[in-house]
Amino acid sequence: ISKPRRLRLSYTKDGGDADRWKPWDYIEVDNRDSVAAIVYWATNGVTASSSLASGVTSVEPSGTLFRLYKNSIDRVFTRCTSISALASSATTIFVTVGRY
Repeated sequence: ISKPRRLRLSYTKDGGDADRWKPWDYIEVDNRDSVAAIVYWATNGVTASSSLASGVTSVEPSGTLFRLYKNSIDRVFTRCTSISALASSATTIFVTVGRY
């Protein structure tokens, strides 16, 4: 397992606060092209980790670590500005975000 990678999802500042990024309301992580890799992921500054990802590890969605098995998709309604991802082997994932 390599180091987790972080991707900023928002490039627009929130209207009232110059230090806050405008969050997305929905995130989808797609691992359907993988036949072997497990993807561990987290949002909003939480670093992805394979040792703590056991489904839900926090009551707050912004601090939750997720484990995504091969050939599956996670869809989460949460306000997010970044994603941290870590894979058990080489793979490509697709991330979709949306606002409502």
